[in-house]
Amino acid sequence: MEFIFERLRHKNPDGSIQIMYTIHGGKDLEEIELTHLDGHKGSKPVRIGNGAADHIQLDIYGELMDCIYLGQKFGKPLSYDDWVLVRELVDCKRRYC
Repeated sequence: MEFIFERLRHKNPDGSIQIMYTIHGGKDLEEIELTHLDGHKGSKPVRIGNGAADHIQLDIYGELMDCIYLGQKFGKPLSYDDWVLVRELVDCKRRYC
């Protein structure tokens, strides 16, 4: 849960969150083509990173809210400050609907 709330503490300037982060929580997932390599059965292009990290995908908000709910239900209760972050997340999602 700490990983999730650390991402919520460092939201994008518009209040949104990315759809994915690095394993260490970084936001830079630049997609790069490796033209000198062949993929599975010679497929090309081979890519590393993920350019979709900057896309708006609203389904992540529901999945994230479910995760937060289950973490609260079966883990430790959320602090007031974390509940404020959850409310801000819901308010941001409403702007896109």
